Amino acid sequence: MVELVTIDLALDLILKVILVAVLVYLAVLLRIVDRILRSFEKSAHSIEHTAGTVDDVASILTKIPFVGRKRRRTRKREVDVE
Repeated sequence: MVELVTIDLALDLILKVILVAVLVYLAVLLRIVDRILRSFEKSAHSIEHTAGTVDDVASILTKIPFVGRKRRRTRKREVDVE
C-alpha cells in the first residue's frame, strides 16, 4: 500500500514543478512585452524625428519666393455694442 508520506512528497514535487513552470512562463512573457515596448518606443522616436524634419523643410519652403508665403495673421476686430 502507498503511504501518506509518499503521496505528500509526490504532490509537493508536482506543485514545485508547476510553480517553476509558471515563473519561467512569466519571465518569457515579460521579455516579450519588453520587446514590444521597445519597438513602440523606437517607432515613437522615428515619428518624432520625422515631424522635426517636416517642420524644418516647411520653414525652409516659406523662405523660397513664389513657392512659400508667410502666414496671414488675422486680427480680431473689437466691436462696441451699445
